[in-house]
Amino acid sequence: MGLDLTLVPVRDTNIFNPQSWPGEILAYDRLALDRERPLVAAIRDLPSTRVPSYIDFRWYGQEGLRGAITCANGAELTVVRAGAIASLDYPSEDATDWNGAVLALVRSLPPMTWIVLWWH
Repeated sequence: MGLDLTLVPVRDTNIFNPQSWPGEILAYDRLALDRERPLVAAIRDLPSTRVPSYIDFRWYGQEGLRGAITCANGAELTVVRAGAIASLDYPSEDATDWNGAVLALVRSLPPMTWIVLWWH
């Protein structure tokens, strides 16, 4: 059994400012990656930041809407910038067709966009 990764872009860049942030991330924009070990490992190895405790991360799944303070596999919720993923030395042509499309989308996002790493 492998480890799956879903990228959750956050549209607001102020998640680390509790005075201006509404307090929750609703994971409705989700980009599930195919199991491609080199790509997933490269993303895993990026410097990441823990999601602040004042953020209520909400994931809609088969059980309905639920809050999460950890990923489905028990790991801490972390974020990276889209620019960090975009700068990976991982050519889209080396990826599966789906992962190549996900990389192209992430590379088109503003570089300061936060992306939650949801491991499951």
